[in-house]
Amino acid sequence: MEEIRRANAVKKRLATAPDTQGAIDVATAETTTGVRERSRAMTREERKVILASSAGTIFEWYDFYLYGALAAIIGAQFFTAFPENTR
Repeated sequence: MEEIRRANAVKKRLATAPDTQGAIDVATAETTTGVRERSRAMTREERKVILASSAGTIFEWYDFYLYGALAAIIGAQFFTAFPENTR
């Protein structure tokens, strides 16, 4: 109960503070005026950015996997003239 009372006191203080008009209370996702923020659908541009960044991440991890998996094989092919301990 004490936590709820403290949270309500903080909300009331934020709502009456002059420099916090329209600020968002992160814990409840409500504006300080008490109106709940409405969610909106993603725009075409936002979907495009998410798709492009996801594709870039996938390619980066695939490149990292190939390098790690083939490093020993490539090293053996290029440096066979050197002793085994120095490759």
